[in-house]
Amino acid sequence: MGPRRTSIGDDPFNIDSPPDSRWTTANTGEQMPGVLTPLTITLTMEPAELGLLRAFALLGVIPRSEVRMPEHRHDHSLGYFYGRCAANVSLIRRLFDLTPGTSGAAYEAQMFGGEGLGESELLRRRRWPLVAAQMPWRVLRTPTGLTALRAELQEWWAGQVRRMPTATLPEARQAALDAQAQMQRVTPYVYLATLTAQLAYGRICALSALAGHPGLENTISGGYGTEELEMANDFWAVSRGTMPGERFFERHGWTAPMGMELSARSWRETPELIEPLLRSYRELPDEDDPRRVSEERAAERRQAEIQLLRGLPRRRRVEARLLLRLTAEYMRLRTVQKACSAIVYDGMRLGARRIGVLLHADGLIDDPDDAFYLTQSELLAPELPADARERIATRRAARDEYQALRLPDGWTGNPVPIVVADVPRAGSAGSAAVSGTGVSPGIVEGPVRVVTSPTDGDVRPGEILVCEMTDPSWISLMVVAAGFVIDIGGPVSHGAIIARELGIPCVINTGSGTAALRTGQRVRIDGSTGTVEVLGEPDEVAVPLADAPRPEPVR
Repeated sequence: MGPRRTSIGDDPFNIDSPPDSRWTTANTGEQMPGVLTPLTITLTMEPAELGLLRAFALLGVIPRSEVRMPEHRHDHSLGYFYGRCAANVSLIRRLFDLTPGTSGAAYEAQMFGGEGLGESELLRRRRWPLVAAQMPWRVLRTPTGLTALRAELQEWWAGQVRRMPTATLPEARQAALDAQAQMQRVTPYVYLATLTAQLAYGRICALSALAGHPGLENTISGGYGTEELEMANDFWAVSRGTMPGERFFERHGWTAPMGMELSARSWRETPELIEPLLRSYRELPDEDDPRRVSEERAAERRQAEIQLLRGLPRRRRVEARLLLRLTAEYMRLRTVQKACSAIVYDGMRLGARRIGVLLHADGLIDDPDDAFYLTQSELLAPELPADARERIATRRAARDEYQALRLPDGWTGNPVPIVVADVPRAGSAGSAAVSGTGVSPGIVEGPVRVVTSPTDGDVRPGEILVCEMTDPSWISLMVVAAGFVIDIGGPVSHGAIIARELGIPCVINTGSGTAALRTGQRVRIDGSTGTVEVLGEPDEVAVPLADAPRPEPVR
């Protein structure tokens, strides 16, 4: 099945890639999950590209003159194949190869789950003095700037929520553009937070090995407190009747399952969807209070830090103490950055949804959600294209077709899609079902619960959550689960960070866990080695899923 590669006006779902260009879908699903709509692709394209380049320009790695939209779509950092987002590994590795303290190979391994192989280029010698002056200052300023932006965006979003129900068509179109401008501000921080977290994690890995404790980095890189844990605390408070639901939605209503897809409905729009999630929280015993879990993880992390320092030569301990402080700050920033992105996306969603309602009321489109099947230039123009209905119908059919396909983890040139139904299922009891990267230590056994969306799943205590990716909306299920098996990501991706914060074993970057495993299978996962072993089929599981106790991880 070949993609229809035409102009962006006709087919925004696909690009043509040069035969020597490398791509990966690993980790991009966290930001841009599933088969995206044309509006999502086109409205976010420019901020994503310029944001990446602007981040490296702020560090002094590239000159500001290089911060411009590439002429060809295959030269973007993000590309789209069958409607799914992929990262341009060739381009991103070149940028990280030019960055002191890291390399493209290290970035690929930690974010995309690669092996970290390959030679690094040398930083352009003429830029060394500039980088030496700019990079430390910019890295140290990132926490303050991002924290301030987070508070500002929360207020901006609340204003958008108040205004949009009565906005006119021009006002709604302007609101979508305003949200796009906010994304221009957020996106450099996305890459700065990612870069600093990756640098910190890489150094902690090296020091852990030097201290004779390889793998200790996964205990050290958690227990700091994150945006999602604050959300989990509020979930807990609502489930216990100590926080009004209205207050919860004021604080977190911008959250949406598959939240970076603009057509997805946020908790603000569908408050009834969190009731099943609250029901799971109500079933948890008081000792599973997220605050208590967070305190326990912080204590484990402090003990691991002591273990690290004791194992290091004295001359390296000053460096290690400084690095531990930086790691605490920058791992937390990864989740702050994701909250900022989710807030901005819901601002875009507000404007686009209002445009769809008004166009439908005027009889120009058949359904308000048809707005998401138009591109930015089509939807925000004074008039819709004369053949708007035909374009919408064609793109809806293409998106439905692409939902049955997956892309490989990585490829060169153009991908050969995989039909989801053709992915082999895990074998019989005792077989190695899937494998990935162990990013949160511990061994745990339990029944599988495959979940495609946090609002469609009902994870019960003791179950192993198996999913394609995670974003902030998944915290409601993650707190309940006994372990995680995640298709895409790396050691400093969202799912890995939250697993370490919760102290729950996690295997990530399996590639096919959601297709290979079945709800009800009993498995054993090892969050250190990255293995997932099938212990029994659904009809062999003696304990009903709903009654399964939550086991303690073996450390």
